[in-house]
Amino acid sequence: MPAELPLPIRAPDPHEELFKQLFEQRCRHLLQSTIVPIFAANNNSASKVGSIFVVNSEPISEIATGSLFTDKGKRYLVTAAHVLRDFNAEDKHIRIAMGDPARPKPLPCFPENTEVNDELDIGVVLLPPQVSMQLVDAKYIRSDMVAQMDTLEEANYLLFGHIAERAFPNSDFTELHVPKFGFWTKPLRKEIAARSFNQSAHVLVEYGSDGMVVKDGDLVKTPVSLGGMSGSNLWRIFTLPELEPDQELPMPMVVAVENMVYDTTTVRCTLWKHVLPLIESLANRS
Repeated sequence: MPAELPLPIRAPDPHEELFKQLFEQRCRHLLQSTIVPIFAANNNSASKVGSIFVVNSEPISEIATGSLFTDKGKRYLVTAAHVLRDFNAEDKHIRIAMGDPARPKPLPCFPENTEVNDELDIGVVLLPPQVSMQLVDAKYIRSDMVAQMDTLEEANYLLFGHIAERAFPNSDFTELHVPKFGFWTKPLRKEIAARSFNQSAHVLVEYGSDGMVVKDGDLVKTPVSLGGMSGSNLWRIFTLPELEPDQELPMPMVVAVENMVYDTTTVRCTLWKHVLPLIESLANRS
């Protein structure tokens, strides 16, 4: 018997022209400007034979998403803990896109500028000034943009980040184009028995391939998987039916950081209110 397909998940009015216009004006640039792609660079992708280098494998093997945050003059990169750990394995080196045009460059990750919580699956890196100044056109999430909630209310949430599908390098692998993508999701109410689920800090959302997508550049179809979205943000987006007549569309609030896909439709996120103490701890010792 074939597996039952998930029902489409849609916001109440995703195709309404007025909402699209308001989203473009109030939301899209903020969502796009507060994230950067993170890469795992293969240290052994090339070898020197005589006086020439021979490419043995793809220089970039994995892609994830990092969120930019600022507080008290310091700037941070927030992502999943497993991204910092896996992308810095012995045969890899973590990089982020910097400069104009954006090029994968090393991200300094040392014990003194990093805070990691494996239970929450959250990693925070204090960005050196020479790194943050190269993040062209970046915007930073502030604490007043963080939704202080213990669970997800019934509302509209957009999971927004970088997607690995259709990412491609230029001819000499010095630049890498990584599309941005967004899925409408809804809170998921079910029990998770996995030890990796912390009921006090994690929330679950469900997404479907027929949900509204926010397209970027030449990405014209819904991606097959969420590869690349680890570390992406879950945003609370206000839509027209929620507003009073003539009420201005409120700015979106960041709710949680995505860090695990349990199955084809269930996504685990860590609430941003539990990320803030990690940032504070790192700030106090740096």
